Amino acid sequence: MMRFKGNKLYKVVIVAIATLGFFACNSNQWEIDVSEIDLELKILHFEKALFDLPKDEQYASGVDSIQKEYGQFFDLFTGRIINVGSSSDLGFYNNLNGFISDPDMQVVYGDCMNEFSDTEQISQELTQAFKHYKYYFPKKPVPDVVSFVSGFNATLIVTDSILAFGLDMYLGKNYPYYQMLQLPQFKRRKMTPSYIVPDCMRGWISSDYMLEESEDLAGQMIYHGKLMYLMNALMPGYHDSLIFGFTSTQLQWCKVNEPHVWSFFIDNELLYSQDPNEIIKYVGEAPFTTGFSKESPGCIGWWLGWNIVNAYMNSHPEISLSELMGIQDAHKLLTESGYKPKW
Repeated sequence: MMRFKGNKLYKVVIVAIATLGFFACNSNQWEIDVSEIDLELKILHFEKALFDLPKDEQYASGVDSIQKEYGQFFDLFTGRIINVGSSSDLGFYNNLNGFISDPDMQVVYGDCMNEFSDTEQISQELTQAFKHYKYYFPKKPVPDVVSFVSGFNATLIVTDSILAFGLDMYLGKNYPYYQMLQLPQFKRRKMTPSYIVPDCMRGWISSDYMLEESEDLAGQMIYHGKLMYLMNALMPGYHDSLIFGFTSTQLQWCKVNEPHVWSFFIDNELLYSQDPNEIIKYVGEAPFTTGFSKESPGCIGWWLGWNIVNAYMNSHPEISLSELMGIQDAHKLLTESGYKPKW
């Protein structure tokens, strides 16, 4: 019986994380042999356990069994994600049953079971990514992987020992409920099964290496750039667009306009800005980046940070991935990168 023992909550992502398809990585440096690493991840289907609960007098004991099996995750899911309270609360069992038996939830659950009748491919891809993770970070733990259905309340749930993803957040850009919820098109575009593994890996490594709230714009750009660089290492063969969540047109725009983008940041003295309203323009999710054309992607700061990190690592081949992720002084990294795109 699987028990979840972690007790530290790092992150709950309520809306879809950005991620999808164009340029492959320019180098094959990450194509390493991980076949000897003994690891096989299996997805634990919490949604099946929950929605297949008996409807008779065995219901309450069935809930208790799930709580015992999933432990912390069960408490987190019921208490913070779908907000039906704690098992010690009066009315908890009725509230949970209300969520499960809701007609709309029944439809969504059925659609998830149809779309994800076989999750073996997802399991295999996560296994490969975490084999690379173990190769570079052999002392770090690998999480238990769980799928769930929350009624569009969460995309990822990440703790110190659990990596969970919401199947109902990956049902395709034209899924009727997404349109009913009036989710913007740039978000719906990335709510497909192709994004599950990249989103999971970004969620896990960002909980490993958390952003300091005091970081200025340069610090945030380089933080995200380091995450993207690590994503390339953990997922060799995945297109850069799958790592960043940009369209092919947006990636091409970035490549063509890189010198202009860098000049914009320098000329407007943005790198040292600590204004949250200013920072969010360049590292926040959006259909495009304010100050540039509508052909630009949102999160342009991620991409620029990634280029800075690439330049730094090209200049410092002796630096390991672990050492890179441990660098705290973003401005020192920027200076030592020698980054200056050519016109």
